[in-house]
Amino acid sequence: VALSPNNVAYTLLLVDSLERGDKGDAALSAVNDGLEQHPSHPALMLKQVRLSGKVNPSGVRLALSRLLVLGKPADLPDPELAYLALQAKDDSLAHEAFQRSADAGLLSGQSYGDAAFTALRLKLDRQALSLFAKGVDALSNLTLEETLATRGRAAEQVLMYRQATAEVSRTWGVTASLT
Repeated sequence: VALSPNNVAYTLLLVDSLERGDKGDAALSAVNDGLEQHPSHPALMLKQVRLSGKVNPSGVRLALSRLLVLGKPADLPDPELAYLALQAKDDSLAHEAFQRSADAGLLSGQSYGDAAFTALRLKLDRQALSLFAKGVDALSNLTLEETLATRGRAAEQVLMYRQATAEVSRTWGVTASLT
């Protein structure tokens, strides 16, 4: 990288090796250095967002907004974008990404729950109820191997989703009776 600072592939290789060596801070620093040379290189910007999510959660918002100015990169899947947006505290972007993921069938049981809680924060109760139901269905239909892999958390999540659904439904009932 020092001998050929204009070669982005070398910078990305350095970043990957630092990240795999559990040197997240150094990897983020290398990405930032690379972005000084190539300020709008999409692969470097995406690495910056992903590393910021792990190393510097407060920097995710700025890095993500800079990346999305160029448009969503093809190698950033919507589920990952949704979780990065949640880290950046951007519920509307997260909700949009979760919706695209749900439409494409890319969400799991827990992801449906995260999408539902995001919808609740945006006051989209009907969508949240639908997402909670899909999350309960997905978690209830796990195979034996998947159930063992979750170590019983699936049952806890189903209970939490059902409680949240009851709470949202009860709120509607109270509103209707007061009216």
